[in-house]
Amino acid sequence: MKIWKKYSLLLSGIGVSFFGNWVYLIALNILVLDMTGSAAAVAGIYIVGPIARMLTNFWAGSIIDRVNKRKLMVLADVLRGSLILLVPFLDSLWIVYSILFATNIAGAFFGPSSTFYITKFVVETDRRSFN
Repeated sequence: MKIWKKYSLLLSGIGVSFFGNWVYLIALNILVLDMTGSAAAVAGIYIVGPIARMLTNFWAGSIIDRVNKRKLMVLADVLRGSLILLVPFLDSLWIVYSILFATNIAGAFFGPSSTFYITKFVVETDRRSFN
């Protein structure tokens, strides 16, 4: 039971983050549907993300290995947050897609960096229970 006390803040932060991502995705779907009235435009949201990750993931790992991962995580998260704050004020679907593309590129840097950092933070003997 000691492991849960030690890592409860980290686990709750990850949980809140996933919940926030889910709420953001639902709000983005409603925003795009309201802007266009088209289900195809909403489907575009689900196409932009994988395209950005496919174009970024093969070279992002080499950059992540060369820089300070903590600073990269902070920079990527601040960039993602700043871009997401702009979305409600936009009136063009293509700009929304561009912002979504940029946030997914930042996410391609944030995800592997945070995985490395969590692995470094959790003691090796606790990893099985933590996962």
